Amino acid sequence: MKSKIRTRSRKSTPWDSLPLLSPSQEFIRDNYKQHYFARHRSLCDSDEAALLNHYRPENCPNCGSVHFHKDGTTANGLQRYRCNHCGKSFSIVTGTIFEDHKLPLSEWIEYCLNLIHYSSISADSRNNKNAMSTSVYWLHKVFEVLDEYLETYQLHGTVFEDETYYSMIHSSIQKKNGKELRGLSKNKICIATACDDTHVYCHVCGSAKPSSNKIVKLFKGRIEPGSKLIHDGDNSHSELVKVLGLHSEVHTTAETKELDDKDNPLDRINHLHFLLKNFLRSHPGFKREDLQGYLNLFCFIMNPPFNDLEKVDILMNLAIKCHKTLRYRQYFSKK
Repeated sequence: MKSKIRTRSRKSTPWDSLPLLSPSQEFIRDNYKQHYFARHRSLCDSDEAALLNHYRPENCPNCGSVHFHKDGTTANGLQRYRCNHCGKSFSIVTGTIFEDHKLPLSEWIEYCLNLIHYSSISADSRNNKNAMSTSVYWLHKVFEVLDEYLETYQLHGTVFEDETYYSMIHSSIQKKNGKELRGLSKNKICIATACDDTHVYCHVCGSAKPSSNKIVKLFKGRIEPGSKLIHDGDNSHSELVKVLGLHSEVHTTAETKELDDKDNPLDRINHLHFLLKNFLRSHPGFKREDLQGYLNLFCFIMNPPFNDLEKVDILMNLAIKCHKTLRYRQYFSKK
């Protein structure tokens, strides 16, 4: 199946095939091209080989053997290795999202910064002069890298917990007698959220109102037993408090609905929901099956370190060490 994403090259201008141009057209075209090629350097002209050669593979990505030796370099200066066991050649990026990449890692830096700043995919495509399909493809590479990110930390101390909801896309809306289901129905995706003093956690929890079993299964291992849980007293939270031996502090909706934000004891989790909705609105029209990928990205953005460049550094190192690939044709082909 052909991609529905527009893939026109950002390199093109309206005057590329015209023999005669006005002075202003020629000036605009030349400067646009100059800016494009400055952002799209060839791999051999970038410094990425020097960077990547600082890393050493832990094992052969093809068979897992730890016995391999250096075997020259690629045309771009990247160190190549050959496995003593299976005989196959590989490099540090083999089996990662950077395998066979065409654009230099310097563009990856700009792309990640745009994501951290809530830029939409279409805005990134325009600003970095990439095809729309490239920006979408890179986003799902980021999702692959962050797939297990929520498992790397545990909330502790004073923890706030609640749920927020996000609508299904229009084509998936369920109706009864010609009318949409109202309230917390199957037309609403439940997002369970929690946060402590430094970290946030967001995870899809099915549709409609979650059961106690779902909440326990989701947060068991994500919240340290014995922590203090501040919540709204929903029935689904009671079992979580019991199973993890949490110290419960309840503030019901009836108690807090008339309070100003500064006086509301649940303001921290409410503000988290506000930020999450703003983040999701910056990516309009996304597929709901990708929602967890967006939630993982949101948590990564919200969690420490809080310097944007430090986040990019962590993400780049995760990508190099994460043995997951996503081929362009694989992503855009019919599943």
